[in-house]
Amino acid sequence: MKHKKRNILFAAVLAGFILILFFKMGMFDSVELKTLDYRFRLFNQPEKASKDVVLVAIDENSLRGFKQNNNIVWKWPRDFYALLVGYLQQGGAKTIVFDMLFSDHDIDRLSSDAAESDGAFADAMENAGNVILAMHLRQEEDFLLGDNPLVWTNNISYPAEFKNLNIPVYSDAIFPITIFQNSVYGLGVSDYHQDSDGISRRFPMFFNYQNVLYPHLGLSAFLKAKNISDILLDDQQRIVLNDLKVPVNEKGQFLINWYGKGGPDGCFTYYSIGPLISSAVDELNGREPMLSSSEFKDKIVIIGSNAPALSDFHNTPFTVYEPYPGMEIYATVISNLLQSDFLQQAGNFVSILTILFFVFVISC
Repeated sequence: MKHKKRNILFAAVLAGFILILFFKMGMFDSVELKTLDYRFRLFNQPEKASKDVVLVAIDENSLRGFKQNNNIVWKWPRDFYALLVGYLQQGGAKTIVFDMLFSDHDIDRLSSDAAESDGAFADAMENAGNVILAMHLRQEEDFLLGDNPLVWTNNISYPAEFKNLNIPVYSDAIFPITIFQNSVYGLGVSDYHQDSDGISRRFPMFFNYQNVLYPHLGLSAFLKAKNISDILLDDQQRIVLNDLKVPVNEKGQFLINWYGKGGPDGCFTYYSIGPLISSAVDELNGREPMLSSSEFKDKIVIIGSNAPALSDFHNTPFTVYEPYPGMEIYATVISNLLQSDFLQQAGNFVSILTILFFVFVISC
């Protein structure tokens, strides 16, 4: 009997060391990520999402409404967005974020002049003083895309310790047109990170373009909302934003804490952009609007698409239920930052102890 027990113990110890070796090689990473997805879906808490973050959707109803009622097809004239920005500014929105690339000039239409339309949008953004636009980074040059020079000045301060993070380096970029760069408060990178299985779980906080760090679009919105310009890195490699300490991995990536499924009946409050533009026109002309701009007081407002025709969807742990709009990923990250809803991966020591504990229980 003793001999048999000794053999079982030896086999368990050997199995334990093999499991630890597999763990160190990262062979359990995909299993851990899949179980994390399952836990998000099982224990989702949509009510925990911040009410200070709202979404304005370029949706199918708005696209159809402007086409049928006004004979205006996509892409819309820029003075639409000028009206929206003025409306949100009037209502007291804290930060206005466009999850859209304005990398080319507007076009002339029968009812509008391109230069005037772009100028109206630029003026509205400058007057608001709190608008964030998207920029897109690439690893290689694409001659089919915009060729706007970078004129916006990145006024965010980063410490020298950031060189210790393995932040991805990009050689090419797509920027908004010059007149918009000169009018906005800031830019944010609109790129996403996907794990090997194609699911977005980690959020890159920073990107390196020409040896200068740029914040992600969601982080840029948070920094504006909190008036943060100095970013630090503590001795535990956490990003320090005033009194907020954000855990990141060695690449400066933040593990997203999901609240639930996406879409208008999901975690965040959605507004269709069409009625808001109509309300903006009404307020501008002294008429009673469908929705008062005061609805957006002190809100972080993200404008983006959830129309299937515009194809801005990404895979998340909740994509099994329905497509997940890209702008809602930003909203989730901003909510995580606003409420300190952080996930921290267990260290190697804790993981190894857990493996040895289960091996010991099995062998007894």
